[in-house]
Amino acid sequence: MNNQTVKPNIPVESIYEKAYFALVLLLWCESSILPFCRALLLPLGSRIADLFIPSLIIVTVTSSLPYLIRSIRGTDLIFYFFAALLFLLQYFLFPNNQSYIRSNAASVLLTCFPLLLVGVGLDIEKIGKKMYFASVLSVWLQTIYILFFKRITANTVNDGSMNLSYAMLPHVCWVMCSCFDRPSAINIITAALGGIMLFSLGTRGSMLCLLIFVAAYLFLFKKYKYPWYTKSFVILTFVLAVVFFYPILNLFGSISEKLGLSTRLLSRVSENTFFVSLGRDNIRTALLESLASRPMVGYGLYADRITAGSYSHNILLELCYSFGYPIGCFLFVGLAVLLFKTLKRCRRGAEQAFVLVLICSFFVKLFLSGSFLSEKGLYLLIGMCAGVIHRGGMLPLLPDMQGSQVPSFSEKTADREMMLQKETRR
Repeated sequence: MNNQTVKPNIPVESIYEKAYFALVLLLWCESSILPFCRALLLPLGSRIADLFIPSLIIVTVTSSLPYLIRSIRGTDLIFYFFAALLFLLQYFLFPNNQSYIRSNAASVLLTCFPLLLVGVGLDIEKIGKKMYFASVLSVWLQTIYILFFKRITANTVNDGSMNLSYAMLPHVCWVMCSCFDRPSAINIITAALGGIMLFSLGTRGSMLCLLIFVAAYLFLFKKYKYPWYTKSFVILTFVLAVVFFYPILNLFGSISEKLGLSTRLLSRVSENTFFVSLGRDNIRTALLESLASRPMVGYGLYADRITAGSYSHNILLELCYSFGYPIGCFLFVGLAVLLFKTLKRCRRGAEQAFVLVLICSFFVKLFLSGSFLSEKGLYLLIGMCAGVIHRGGMLPLLPDMQGSQVPSFSEKTADREMMLQKETRR
């Protein structure tokens, strides 16, 4: 008998896949955990600290290229190059916008558009558990930062508070998914803490996105053992929340005030200015009046900054002002159809819940704040939608975040296995 030492096979594909998952986690935590890592490196020098995050992303991108190449289809590449070509053509078609296009080209072409391809391979069934723990850590780290390092003026909100609020939003939503399905002490505490912090940051948009996510998930996507009774209870809870809106708001306000945080939202409600936004109204008026002169072709990318001094604060208006009403509306409807089709293709499980998190955090947000030209999460969402449609929505469910089932998103693995067996027989 020939005694030979059998060398273990190195699963090269799994290494590429793990590198890709590391890349996704880095992108997921880019605005939450990574800044803390950078701060820890500052004693070694600002240059080293500044190079830390880009170096990590470059290493993970190059290491995960084989996995990405296997996941990406020809249609994905065509769409990517079409988007890049359209962006570059704007430089020659609209000379008045060249300074803005030139200063933002690197950010859009190198950090935003590539996420269209990164999102195609995103399989939440494999990485959702890690993203959940990353979200829990993100909420706690950002809470520590807000409470101990960032003192927010009582009735004001600045760009830093707004950015921090929207950075927390997807993590709070993702933790809430687990809280709704399989409540535990850590889920409930983290979700409640995240909600209080979003309130204390004084940004109305992030709170509205969170409420839309909660309502959509509980009414439209979550499955119940006794649907009629459970949904009736949920509706009753929402009715009571509306009836006791001011006492609940005062409770949040008192907690924020005791913690030395912002009570801006409470002040806006008491002054009957919660739904008033003169700045956004003035921007919208200026853009619509200007667009009336060129309704068919628009003014090109970044033209809203020139006309109104700021971005549009509305994705539909920004698309129409950039491309004109016909193309702008076409692009918006196409994006809305893509999102709806993806939700229909997803199984009613972790994948569908995560797509809903991304929609509320990065698409709904664009009706209130931000620009589609700089919203990285939007491009990751579009890429993931393409991946879901490629796979036909046939994904197994995410293992339980506590180690038994799903976060639960309410479907059983046995049903999935039976479905796969039937597909194999066919």
